[in-house]
Amino acid sequence: MEKTNKFSGFWRFVKRNLAIIIVVACAIAVIGIAFAVRSAQKTNLDPTPVSGEVTDETEGTGITDIPVVKPDEDDQPDEPVVTKKDYVLPIATYTIGMDYSRDSEYVLVFKKTLNEYSVHNGIDFLAEEGTAVVAINDGKVTAITNDFGMGYTVEITHEDGYVSYYSSLGEDVAVSVGDEVECGQTIGCVANTATYENLEGSHLHFELKKDGKYVNPREVLEI
Repeated sequence: MEKTNKFSGFWRFVKRNLAIIIVVACAIAVIGIAFAVRSAQKTNLDPTPVSGEVTDETEGTGITDIPVVKPDEDDQPDEPVVTKKDYVLPIATYTIGMDYSRDSEYVLVFKKTLNEYSVHNGIDFLAEEGTAVVAINDGKVTAITNDFGMGYTVEITHEDGYVSYYSSLGEDVAVSVGDEVECGQTIGCVANTATYENLEGSHLHFELKKDGKYVNPREVLEI
């Protein structure tokens, strides 16, 4: 009888507080569902990191950008290297005659033809008549003259400011004004057309200027 009374009392308590019980149960259910949804979202927003270099995370979102692998700088193609051509001698077989002597008034050469000591603007390469004369570097033929004193002369202008002069050539010059010549290209041959140096015999009288001023050819030629 006592057990029956306790059971009846419990149901009376439930009936009186049914509304409160339902509210509490609903609240517990809502909290459980919200917790489950939050857990699922966190799992989706934190994927396993992908191997490779990854960009910075987007500020405030916690979402990682698509991985971007940067190329190794060592794999980039090298820039083409442009090498400057070396100057070559204007003649292959020779003996030095009168040397360059313009840098000092105290260093003069004796000119047999003129029978005097004076400066010499270039270098004389003594060689057999008919020996090939070549351009010392790439350039453009800017003048060809036949001077009484220096004979047939070819002038070649180079891109680096140098201008080379080849005098006492034979009359059969192998180039024309305006021609683009390459380093080592034949432009004429050795003769003895320079009247001022006639007693030197067959030779190439070679001069070099830089920015309009005479310079010692040994600055660029390995003699």
